[in-house]
Amino acid sequence: MSTPLVASVLALGLTCAPPARAAVIYEHLPEANSRFISHHNAWGPVLADDFDPARSGKVLEAEWWGSMATSPLWELTLHRGHLSGGPGSSGEPIPDPAFFVKTFVNATGEDPDGDGVYYYRTSLPGTFAVNAGPRPFGSEYWFSIANADDEWTWAMAGAGPTVGDEHWYAVQSTASPLPVCEGGPHCGPWTPLAGHDFAYRLSVPEPSMLTLGGLSLILSGLKLRRRTRR
Repeated sequence: MSTPLVASVLALGLTCAPPARAAVIYEHLPEANSRFISHHNAWGPVLADDFDPARSGKVLEAEWWGSMATSPLWELTLHRGHLSGGPGSSGEPIPDPAFFVKTFVNATGEDPDGDGVYYYRTSLPGTFAVNAGPRPFGSEYWFSIANADDEWTWAMAGAGPTVGDEHWYAVQSTASPLPVCEGGPHCGPWTPLAGHDFAYRLSVPEPSMLTLGGLSLILSGLKLRRRTRR
């Protein structure tokens, strides 16, 4: 089979394949609404919760639960973690103010069962990249959600994650009296919320099984043709 023909067949296989599905890398389901506000402004308060992803990738989708938000504007932030006293210290694990990325999205909530816990979902542009596997103590990822509504509260999570892992309780920051860096309250100081975790789900793209299967068949056909020529 000639090189141009191979390229055409491969392109056809990729074009005809369905879009990639989402693979959940972290999930901690809701239990009830909380009293903890996460407010997008210059001083917060904002909340963050740590997670250890089940697999690597760029976060494609975020879902979370909380009270009814009067604003559709959300700030989503991903931090790397560090120890508050520096590497090798016995300080509290907290989001590192020097290493974070954020994005702004619009999302509206749904409360299908009428219990007051609203479900939110958004697609993400791929700015949040995570890696699964061992990492130094205290360097887990931290995920933060804040709404322009100054009364929105993030829902409490249940007993433990159903996908991925976590190691610490959630944290809260208020940039008081004034923000110390461009990140506002995301620069800290962060205060641990003992006994509290928040509900959210993160997903990355999953390769299409049809795409992989089609490529496998193409490669098998090429090998068979080469053997026939010999």
